[in-house]
Amino acid sequence: MAADMIKSALSKKISFEKALEKDSDGEEKLRALILPGALISIANPYWTIWWATIGMTYLANASQYGNTATASFFMGHISADFAWYALIAFFISKGRKFLNDSIYHKLIIVFSLFLIYFGVSFLIDSIQYFI
Repeated sequence: MAADMIKSALSKKISFEKALEKDSDGEEKLRALILPGALISIANPYWTIWWATIGMTYLANASQYGNTATASFFMGHISADFAWYALIAFFISKGRKFLNDSIYHKLIIVFSLFLIYFGVSFLIDSIQYFI
C-alpha cells in the first residue's frame, strides 16, 4: 500500500487541488467524496487484511479479559479511527490556504515511509515472537 502511495505521489496521479474544485452548482467535490471514501475504506483489501491479522490478534488478546474488554477494544479502535479521520478532514478543510499539490505529494511520501516502517517493525516483531 505504501509503495502504491509513493508511486501515485511521484507520478502526480493524485491531486489535492482537483479534490477541492467546485462543481457547477458551487458545491465542493470534497463533500461528495465523503460517502464514497467511507465505502472504499471498508472495501479496501488492506482493511480486511488488517482485521484478519492484527485486528483479530488484538481481539483475541482482549477476549481473554471478557466481553467488556473485547467491546472496549473494538469501540476504542473505531472511535480512534473516526477521531483520526475527523482530524484529517479538519486540517484539510482549514489547511487549503497552505497545502498545495507539491506539499501534498511530499506528505503522502512521508506518511508512506511511516507505513513501511510500521510494516517492517510488525514483521520483525512477529518473526521474533515466533522464533
